[in-house]
Amino acid sequence: MKLYHCAGSRSVRIRWLLEELGVDCELHEMPFTMEALQSEDYLRVSPLGRVPTLVDGELVMHESVAIAQYILETYADGRLQPAVGTPERGRFLDWMHYAEASLMVPMATFIRQLVFTPEGKRDEVALATAREKYAQLIVPVEEVLADRDYLLGEFSAADCMLGYTVFLSAYVRVLDDATPNVQAYFARCRARPAWERAMRSTLDKG
Repeated sequence: MKLYHCAGSRSVRIRWLLEELGVDCELHEMPFTMEALQSEDYLRVSPLGRVPTLVDGELVMHESVAIAQYILETYADGRLQPAVGTPERGRFLDWMHYAEASLMVPMATFIRQLVFTPEGKRDEVALATAREKYAQLIVPVEEVLADRDYLLGEFSAADCMLGYTVFLSAYVRVLDDATPNVQAYFARCRARPAWERAMRSTLDKG
């Protein structure tokens, strides 16, 4: 099994999950640049030039939440997930997809406008809309974390999905004192040894 990964990208979710599970995977780390992602070699693996890409035998996958579900079904032996058919399983799947399908929507605007668009050329209307949407979407996360350390109480793969999205919110500085429970949650995620390993870039070492 091989994971194509860029530090800071959505592929962090998969690397973090693999580290939590202790599942061996060949890591192919690339610079997070258009030159690397749009290279002829990588486009043969990922036609859209995005990460993550997981290759497991003849299977090739590109969607981070789908990849996480595949790894859980194939390699996790029931770990980091509630049992199929239980109410907790439904809540687990809901959070798995909320992290990408809901909370990443305003986050994508923040990244595009605040990271990749020079100051002075940013769309302030789009940013204001994204801030409003983020403020709404983070409320259920803040509420569920009022009486527990992680989304389901115990750490699960859903935290790998949502914890990464919260990481982005901290990166673009929209994570603030309005959501102290989410701030504390992110601190717990960052303190996990598997998170530290997942965030370690081999490219930074030369």
